[in-house]
Amino acid sequence: MRLLPVARVLSLILGLVALVAGLPVPASRAAVLAQVPARVAVLHAATLGGPAPVTVAATLGGVDTLLISGLSFGQRLPYQDLPAGTYPVKLFAGALTQAELAGATPLLTADVVLAPARDQTVVALGGANGFPLSLLVLSDSPAPPPTGQASVRVVHAAPFAAGATATGVDVVREDGQAIPGLLNIVFGESRGPVLVPAGVSLDLKIVLTGQPAAEPLINLAPRSLAVGEELILVAAGGAGGQPLQVIEVPRERRAPVQLRVLHLAPVASGTAAVDVLVAGERAVERLPYLGLSDELRLEEGRYTVALAQPGESTPLASGELELLRGRSYVAAAIGGANGVPLQILLLGDTDAPPPGGALLRVVHAAPFAAGEAALLDLREERNNALFRGLKDLPFGSESLVPLASGIYRLRFTSPGGGGRFIPAPDLVLSAGKRATLVVVGDGVNQPLRPLVLPADLNARVFLPLMGR
Repeated sequence: MRLLPVARVLSLILGLVALVAGLPVPASRAAVLAQVPARVAVLHAATLGGPAPVTVAATLGGVDTLLISGLSFGQRLPYQDLPAGTYPVKLFAGALTQAELAGATPLLTADVVLAPARDQTVVALGGANGFPLSLLVLSDSPAPPPTGQASVRVVHAAPFAAGATATGVDVVREDGQAIPGLLNIVFGESRGPVLVPAGVSLDLKIVLTGQPAAEPLINLAPRSLAVGEELILVAAGGAGGQPLQVIEVPRERRAPVQLRVLHLAPVASGTAAVDVLVAGERAVERLPYLGLSDELRLEEGRYTVALAQPGESTPLASGELELLRGRSYVAAAIGGANGVPLQILLLGDTDAPPPGGALLRVVHAAPFAAGEAALLDLREERNNALFRGLKDLPFGSESLVPLASGIYRLRFTSPGGGGRFIPAPDLVLSAGKRATLVVVGDGVNQPLRPLVLPADLNARVFLPLMGR
């Protein structure tokens, strides 16, 4: 969740990130999160008369910038990324264009403080019965409900009577049973989230405070909540031509980053295990050569990743990886032999294969020599012809090759097709499939060999696949 650079998305998502020993101490997890953008959503619950569409703008860099135009009562602008900070937010009547903002007079201007790595919902409310038009900023729950639970949160945005006390309501079960935490809510207040069992019918009504048996102001339809569901109920209307009603606001959590670490660095013979530290915390212990870690679920951001001897905190090498929301990555540790420094090759999601075809990723992760002496070609085994122009591949390189479905028999060779031969296993690529062919080893600590990695990388350890 990186920011100001909302647009600072590294172009080298699939590139090589060199990890050089002796870099500064890794940034803490808190430091990572401090750089993550905020997300903000906007809900129109103001009783301004009928649908009363409004335009919402925020002042960014001194310029009023359109967020959404023509937002009607009950509608919501989904989460938008913004750098953390304080923003003047303005509401204008009607549906304005960006060009029209400069000459328009806002109905309301209010500062909104957005916290890093947090999701916040801005509710426009008021405008009737003596309640001025205003903005209520909700900080959405940072953690999902515990296992087997769901949650309910209630926001009171219904100015159906004059004076806060007269608007007091309770949220109770249909039989009048009180729900602790959802009682005596007045206009402009938010309560919850309150945990409720998932999968159990929830039959609620909203009544005047202290009158559980009275005719409900709003009777909600019975429903059961799924595990982890977060229901936000906004009571709105009751004035300005809008009937009393509940607006359900979805809670859309940020998609996590999914990161695994693959140990392809022949730093020693045998298991050659290493520990992996992410943002200063030991995330993986004793990862063996050719081992794949469990999935690490992280917030998006720029993380310092370090490799260390088991149990040690002094890094053998460290560097930064830019990890984007909703993406899956494999951080492959490579190098560490024959004068080639220990490095990480960040392998991200690839594009879909071409229609009816397959996609092959080719990675050179074999530090059998330094510099140009490590160059390799990829060739067809039957006639030693160059395969798809993949020649002079340097150590640490990654190539994406769209292919027709079929069986491919390939081998790595020295430049020009002679010298070193490293036969690969048969590659069976069916339509719509992706695979990664990696050459590993240094010829001393670990033998030179190819690996074929499945697209989903589900296996914990990849056994060497030898050629015929």
